[in-house]
Amino acid sequence: MRKKCDIIKDLIPMYVESLTSEESNQLIKEHLHSCKDFANYHRSVQRDLPNHDLPDVDAEKNDQKLMKDIQSMFLAIN
Repeated sequence: MRKKCDIIKDLIPMYVESLTSEESNQLIKEHLHSCKDFANYHRSVQRDLPNHDLPDVDAEKNDQKLMKDIQSMFLAIN
């Protein structure tokens, strides 16, 4: 059982990022329900990984500045 837990732990970061297959998802979900240690590990990974659902304000500002710079360069050429 320990070997299976270790293998599934390797998959957790990808699982949290929704990068695993349906078959892997099923194995991970089954293990989540049957292994308390694994469930605790899963929660810690969820907490530690960046939340991609939240907008990155700095990145958005940088993108806006980049677009303005490109527009200025384009207008200067024409």
